[in-house]
Amino acid sequence: MRNVPPAHLPQLKQALREHPTVAAARLLGELGPSGTDAETAHLLATVDPTARHGVHAEAAVSRALITGDAEPAVEALRDLLHTQSPPGILPAVGRLGPLGAPLAPEVAAVLHDPREYGRSQAADAYWRITGNPRPVLPLLLAWAAPTTTYASNDSAWYGRRAAPPPHVASLGRTTTSCAESPAPSSTSRCDPEATHRHRPSAFTPVPVCGPVRRRSRLSR
Repeated sequence: MRNVPPAHLPQLKQALREHPTVAAARLLGELGPSGTDAETAHLLATVDPTARHGVHAEAAVSRALITGDAEPAVEALRDLLHTQSPPGILPAVGRLGPLGAPLAPEVAAVLHDPREYGRSQAADAYWRITGNPRPVLPLLLAWAAPTTTYASNDSAWYGRRAAPPPHVASLGRTTTSCAESPAPSSTSRCDPEATHRHRPSAFTPVPVCGPVRRRSRLSR
């Protein structure tokens, strides 16, 4: 999570009030309850109706993270998932973490989106809100895997499609499968239960059990 000094609270509130953006709504939530005040929660609940749907989604989540009351956010996100383009709402759903678990059925429905981007966003959100990557592991690995032309750390490849977040990209860098490793223990990297118990973090990649194919750069 990005470190947002509380001293920036007045500027962020002004930005949300006058020119609401996804960034302002999201950063206010990252301040948390200790870095915000009662007015912040009110502003997040009364975002300009003409603002983009993504702003309303992020504002609802930030308010839930500040107040601890997730029910309004869950209902708002459920409505947006049914009425708007889901891939644009799913990042906000993922930010709710376990508080967004009631939205698992709606997120699972997007796993069959005809667009690769939609399926990838749904898989990531599903992992974040349920803590269980198993049902969406093939989609996560496909998103993290490099193409046949570019290596996984080649920035040119990421320019071709939306780059996966760090915890998803780390899946593509896994080189050892469970089949080639010793029998898993309760603390083993390949322990499926250990994988199930952890949700993704922006800075703590989650261990994943299973083979990952690596493709090398084509020879020139």
